[in-house]
Amino acid sequence: MDHDQVSQARLADSSTGPKGNPASLPIDGRSSIYMLFAKLFSAMESSRDSQNPIRFLSRYDSSACNIKESSIWTAIGQTPWSTPASPWYHMFNGFPFQALRKAAELEEYTLTDFGTWCAMESPVRDALTVFAQGKDDEKDPLLNPAHLMVGCDVKNEDIANAFADWMIREDGGQEVVTGFKKNGYDLYSGAPKGLDPLATVNGYMKPQ
Repeated sequence: MDHDQVSQARLADSSTGPKGNPASLPIDGRSSIYMLFAKLFSAMESSRDSQNPIRFLSRYDSSACNIKESSIWTAIGQTPWSTPASPWYHMFNGFPFQALRKAAELEEYTLTDFGTWCAMESPVRDALTVFAQGKDDEKDPLLNPAHLMVGCDVKNEDIANAFADWMIREDGGQEVVTGFKKNGYDLYSGAPKGLDPLATVNGYMKPQ
C-alpha cells in the first residue's frame, strides 16, 4: 500500500479537578466538555477577587492536549491566555506529570491526556475528580487520534511502507496498540475500521 497518512491509534483527554469541586461542576458524565468549561469559566470569573479563587491550570506546552484545551476555550468564546492573561488561568510550563501533580497540589482544574492520568501515582489521582472522559467516538471533542505518515523524502521507502502496513494490521501493530496497558488501564483504542486510510478531513478519517 502507498501511504500518505493513516490512523494508527486513538487516545482521549480527561477533564479533571479538585475533589472539593468548588465550581460545582456536574459529575454525572452527561454534560459536554463545552458546557463544563462554560460553567467553570463562570465560576472562576465570579471568584476571581475572592480569598480562594477558583483556577484552571493549563499545560502550556504546545502539546496535543494543550491545543485541544485551547480549542475548547475558543469554542466557548474565550481566550484566557491573551495579554493580559485572565488571573484564573495558570499557564504552567512543565512536563505532563508535573502539571497534573501541580493541579492536584494547588486544587486547580485542568485538562490532561489519558496516558498521563493512567501513569500517575495513586495519591495524585485520588486527589482529583474526572468530570469528563473522552470516548472512542469520531465526534467526541476530547478524542486525540494519532496518525502515521510516510514522508516524501523517506530514505528507505520500502521499510517505511512495510512498517505502516504492519501498523494498521489487526494481527500486527493494532494488536500491540490495543493491548497496551498502564496500571491496568487500556491506554489506546485502535484505528477505526471501515475507513479509507488515505482520506483525512481536518485530521479525522473520512468514511468510505
